Amino acid sequence: MPDIRTITIDIGADFGVYPFGARATDGPASAERFIAEFLAPASEANAKIVLHFDNARGVGPSWLHEVARYVSTEGLDVEIVSKRDPAVPMMFTRSMSSVRADNGRTDPDAHV
Repeated sequence: MPDIRTITIDIGADFGVYPFGARATDGPASAERFIAEFLAPASEANAKIVLHFDNARGVGPSWLHEVARYVSTEGLDVEIVSKRDPAVPMMFTRSMSSVRADNGRTDPDAHV
């Protein structure tokens, strides 16, 4: 069995300190931009993806929900890490549950 590669993305250091908004029109730290520039390329590597939030100063619920929608739709192996704010992994898990319940068909602007 081949070793599974792990790609780690430090949200605060690599992307933005305040990730928020689902759509690119929401601003430069949107989930749409994160998916296009970070998550989609990482998913092509067929690797486990670890998202670290310790250097982020919070995260918008619509941002997390849109990322969860993409992760679910693409069937990605993603781990959320946040020692600074343990609510972030719980919020992501809740978003994943919501997305799965809707079979990936969710309103990206709906808050969880």
